[in-house]
This record gives sequence, C-alpha cells and structure tokens, in this order.
Amino acid sequence: MLQLSRPISNIKKIYLSRQKASSTRRQYNENEVINIFKKYGFEIVSPEKLSIVEQISLFDNADFIAGVTGAAFTNILFCKTGCKVLCIQSAKNDLSVFSTIAKCLKLEMQYFSVYDESRKNKDIHEDFIVDLVKIESVLVDFLSNDQSQVTKN
Repeated sequence: MLQLSRPISNIKKIYLSRQKASSTRRQYNENEVINIFKKYGFEIVSPEKLSIVEQISLFDNADFIAGVTGAAFTNILFCKTGCKVLCIQSAKNDLSVFSTIAKCLKLEMQYFSVYDESRKNKDIHEDFIVDLVKIESVLVDFLSNDQSQVTKN
C-alpha cells in the first residue's frame, strides 16, 4: 500500500510519479523535478499503488495535478470542473487525448513540452531531461490564478 503524508481526501496538489511504474517507457530527471513540485506543496503519488477507488477519490478531491504524460492521466476523468492539469511530455508527442478529456470536463489543462537537443527526441517514448528553471517558472504561472497556492513550503 502506498504511504501518503495525509489522507487522500486532503490531498489537493498531486504530482504523478513514474518512479514505481513497471513500464520501460521514458526516463527523465524525475527526482529533481519532484523536488521542485514538493517546494510548492505537491504530494508525490504513484497511482499504480492505489486501488481504483482510491484513485477516483484522489483525483476527485484534487485541485492541481501534474506529472509526465502516461496512463495515469486517464484518471483526470474523475476530476471536478476547474481542476488544473499540467502534463509534461516530449515535444514529439502530439497526442491530444488528455486535452480532449480536459476540455469536455472543463478542466484547465496545460502541456509542458520537452525538447532535448542532445537526444534529438526521435520518438515520444525517448528519454529526456526537463529544464528545471523552465518547469519551475511554468509551475508558478500554473498556480498563479490561486495566489494561496504559489507559496513555497
């Protein structure tokens, strides 16, 4: 069972971790990215460690969801109207399924596309490095509509 620092119903800002995912898909500088999100009060969650009922509750109660694109983002189906979703992905990924879901449910979705020149991003599953300065800037902007959420912990 996943250990969370507070009950699922109290978690308002979620970062979807891929650290415990069994997938062999992309690797990125997740620990560094997680540290940035933690500064802004995000709870780090591995959805695959939660039951479906826990996942539904988690997403239903969330105000902010962020992470690297993947199947876990399908859970935005359970978000309430107005929830903010920040999806980090390779610049080569032009899939719009999550933004389509977000639009239908009136969620506020934003993509942060990563283009890693050194790796040439050959396909959407290739490894990449997230620019930490840029992602923190985007995160602050992402949270800025609710000034109480911008404060660092």
